[in-house]
Amino acid sequence: ATIIPDAKKEPEQTITLAFTDTVKKKNLDGNVKAWLLPLKNPENEDEHWMSQNEVNQDLLEKSEELSFRIAETLEESSDRFGLVFDAPEERDIYVRIEQGIKSDSGYELAKKTDAVMRAPIYPKEAKIVGQGGFMAASGSRTLSIQARGIDAVKVFVRRLLPDQLQH
Repeated sequence: ATIIPDAKKEPEQTITLAFTDTVKKKNLDGNVKAWLLPLKNPENEDEHWMSQNEVNQDLLEKSEELSFRIAETLEESSDRFGLVFDAPEERDIYVRIEQGIKSDSGYELAKKTDAVMRAPIYPKEAKIVGQGGFMAASGSRTLSIQARGIDAVKVFVRRLLPDQLQH
C-alpha cells in the first residue's frame, strides 16, 4: 500500500493490484475484498500481522470490512488497478482476490490470492491556500493555510516594498 495523489493533488491511500494479463475492470467487481485486521495479533501478541497465513476465516468474520473504490483507468482493461481506501494509518489490512477472474486472453485465476499489508501514513504537509504567496497591501490581510498531520505551523511574514519587485 502506498500514498498516491488524486487529480486534485490530495493524497489517497492506494493498493496496487498487478496482473500478468489485462483484465476488465468489471471483472473485479465482487471478486476483490479487504478487511481491517484487529490491532493486535492474538496468536503471538505482535503489534502487526506479518503474513496472510496468520489470518483465518473466523478472524475475517470478526474483522471490519474495508470499503474501497477501484481507481479509474485509461482503458476498460488494464493489467494494473488501484484500490483507493481510507484506513487508520499503520493499521493492518487483509486483501483477498477471489479465484475465477478471467483475463482478456481467456486465462482464469486458478486460486484465490491473499495478502496482508499496512495502511500507509499520510504525508505531513502545510501549504498556502490559493494562488501565490503574497498578502494584499490593503484590505483583508489574512493568510489561509491548509495543514495535514502537523500540530503547529510557524509563519514568517516580511514586508516587500514596491521597488523590490521585478516584473
